[in-house]
Amino acid sequence: MRIKINTSVSIKHRGSGIESGTVHWIDDDQLMISSPGHLDPHTPCELKIELTRTGEQIYTEAQVLRATSYQTGRGSRAICRMVKLSSQDQKRLERFLNTQRERPNSRAGITRGIAVSGRTPLPSADQTIPLRDPMFALSEDGRRVTVRWYNGKSYRRDWALHLSNGLLPISCTPPGRSAFMLRLVLPDGFVATFPAEISNQAASGWHARFLIPFGIRHRMQTSAQLAGHRAAE
Repeated sequence: MRIKINTSVSIKHRGSGIESGTVHWIDDDQLMISSPGHLDPHTPCELKIELTRTGEQIYTEAQVLRATSYQTGRGSRAICRMVKLSSQDQKRLERFLNTQRERPNSRAGITRGIAVSGRTPLPSADQTIPLRDPMFALSEDGRRVTVRWYNGKSYRRDWALHLSNGLLPISCTPPGRSAFMLRLVLPDGFVATFPAEISNQAASGWHARFLIPFGIRHRMQTSAQLAGHRAAE
């Protein structure tokens, strides 16, 4: 049964950066996603899906079954099949889908074609989505890049150092212009938007260069210290 949802997803292809997209529906082990980047058919990818209003996320390896052609400003859409879930993430997904169904007494079953294991070995850094990294998203008009940290553990000391130095590594599709607006969303909900520019580009991503106003910089340093204390507890 196809269940319509509207939730955020981080998408990573092997050898590429992380893109922020949207999951539009899930049907058993298949789901439809949209992304501002390229989604090529018959390629493996990794998805980190936010379960809206639950505070939880799941990670799955997936296969792109079919995809639309990439269009500038519109990105692409694809049908993907989830091929591997941990048993814990499977339970989280089933609970989430049950709350999304129109018939509350029905139960979602996520079984077909998905390998489920209780404890899986941690993948290497070059094979998985770095769960402690933020999500990056380019606006539809190409004028704003949003960098969002979802929890305290993801806003580590090295990100605070990047921000204080005015040079931030970013892995989403770069803007089509050298100057743009950079929007930062910290784990505690603090939001700051200010001008930035592209410093350099590489195959694995690019760097945004900027000057942070003193008041915003002090606020971010305080937030990073609190996040570090929570992560150490």
